[in-house]
Order: sequence, then C-alpha cells, then structure tokens
Amino acid sequence: MYVSTPTTWLIKRVSLFLKIIFLISVLLVCGCTAGRALSDAAKHLLRLSVMTLNIAGALPEYSSNPEVPLPWRERYTRIGDGFKQYGVAPDIVALQEATARKEWLANGDPADHESLHFLISKLKESIGVQYRIAYLGAAPTNHPGLSQGQAVLYNSARLVNVTRAGGRPAQPGASRPSVLGVNPRMSYPCSSPAKQFKDMCKLLDGDGTYWTSVFFSDDKSNHFESGVVRFSFAEDPSSQFNLYNVHLHPLISGSIEAAASLIDYTESRKYDNTTYPPILLGDFNGGIEKFPKFDQLTGGSIDYIIGGQRASYPSAVGFSVVKTAILPGPAENPENMCAPRNVAWSDHCAVVVDLKPS
Repeated sequence: MYVSTPTTWLIKRVSLFLKIIFLISVLLVCGCTAGRALSDAAKHLLRLSVMTLNIAGALPEYSSNPEVPLPWRERYTRIGDGFKQYGVAPDIVALQEATARKEWLANGDPADHESLHFLISKLKESIGVQYRIAYLGAAPTNHPGLSQGQAVLYNSARLVNVTRAGGRPAQPGASRPSVLGVNPRMSYPCSSPAKQFKDMCKLLDGDGTYWTSVFFSDDKSNHFESGVVRFSFAEDPSSQFNLYNVHLHPLISGSIEAAASLIDYTESRKYDNTTYPPILLGDFNGGIEKFPKFDQLTGGSIDYIIGGQRASYPSAVGFSVVKTAILPGPAENPENMCAPRNVAWSDHCAVVVDLKPS
C-alpha cells in the first residue's frame, strides 16, 4: 500500500501546476498565431473595389451636339473593352442615368433592362465576371417614353445582396413614387426583355428591393435620386456594409436633404455585423460639403466616392484607399466629354477606388 507523504504531495501538485501552465502557454501561442493568420486572411477577404459612372443613358445617340451621334451600344462595348484594357474588375459598379426602358411608339429600344443586360454581357465577355443587378431604380422622366434612374451591379462571386424591406411594404418600381420620405422600393420590373436577353431577367435579385428617399421637387412632382443596398461578403456573411448610390442636384430643393435623410435613417438602424462604415458613390453635380461625416476617397469635378468616418458610424473596421483610377481619361474637356469621342464611355469619367481594411 502506497502512502503519500507531504513531500510527494507537494511534488505532484507542483508537477500538475507546471503541466497546466504549459498547456495554457501552448493554447495562448496557438491562439495568437491563429489570430494573426485570420487577421491576414481577413485583410485579403475584405478588400473591396468600387466604381461609379454616370452612364449617360441609352438613347440612340448621346452628345452635347445632337448632330454627332454616339450610340449607347458602342459606348457600352467600350466599357467592357476598357475594363480589360485597364485591368479593373470592380466588385460594385454604381450607375447613374441608367435606362430602364425607352418606348418608341409600340417598340422598346432599349427594352426592359436591356441596357444593363447588354453591359453585363460585355463585361462577362471581357473580364469573365458575372455581375448581378442589386436594383434598377427608375421612373418615367420628362423625356417622352423614357424611364431612367440609378442602378447597382455587383460581382456575385464576392458579394451577396442582403437588403431587406424591414417589414415595410416596398413601393412599386415602374411609376413615379407617390409616398414621400424614406421607404423601400422595388426595381423597375423586367417584364418585357429583349429577345436576345430573355434569360437575363433572373440576374435581378428578387424584386430588386432597395431603400430610397422621395422628395417633392421644384417641378411640382415626386423624385428620388438616392438609393442604398446592403451587402455581405460571400465568404464571410457576418461581414456587411451599406452601399449608397446617388445622383444629386444641389440646386433642386430637397435633393441633398433627401439623401441626408436616407443616410441618417439607414445608419441609425441596429446592425450586429457592420464591417465597414457606409460607402457613398455617385454624381453629385457639385461638392461633398453637404456630407460633413464623410471623407473624400477620390473624385472628379462632380463624380465622387466618399466614405463614412468610423467614429461617426459604428463599424468593426475602417478602410483606406489602396488605388484609384479615372477612366478612360480624363482629357481636357474634349467636346464636353470625359475623353475624345472615339474612346469615350460617356460624358462622365468612371471613378474607381480600391479599398482595404484599416
């Protein structure tokens, strides 16, 4: 029979204590190493490239001089070729003046969503990226038969659209809005697509729900010029952010105020998994002085990409700019276009920003 002595008992306790210390040390070392590896992986995972482009509509010709045509199909083909030429593949493409449909007597040219379908097909051919349509926010304009507005395309291999109506009824998407203020709205419907793109209506996410802010403008009618959708990263659904697309007119009463109301409403909602502060892209038709809580990341004279300040908008991380580009120019005001007519994508330049977590 073994009898434990005080010395034996003490040795056992010391030995057990040392083993525990060793195991804790191993776990801490492994944990720190895993944490560093995860942090490096997260930095790569959460990289983001965003583009904004006023696409100048999809009428048969676009020009400050109507006698000189610049057909939209030609311009949109140049965009696809330009992505490859300049080595860009944005995760998000925010478009302004995106045509939903143009009615010519009994025919649509372009038909429902055709301008986006055409552009998406050219991008797929050029860089191999399959873009989806988060939303096409359009309504009838003062131009006969034209429905036009803003749209957001995104790389479905990297991002997932997680926008929700939040229990509110989404407003219809094919007519001028009747309800003022901040509300969810459906995209312009893809009811009568062009024959060659008849299978591409499925690229629209559901009914294309997005949030917008409707205001009563100087022309005595309701307008909306801002939209927001929420994305998560495909490989990490817990990492999410809000993306705004705007086409503002500061000289029109209510335009800036409506955008600010949309931002205030959306950013005041409770989220458990916001990774980045809000990102806002678009054609401002002026400066960004009306957005004091945002920092300019890059922009031209009227087109900007700006980011919310982390301190103002709760988020897990901030972001810093890795690279910027202005495409395909710019040139020195050639015929009021971004670039010479034989290479121009639009009257505007595309603004591209690559971001990384910071």
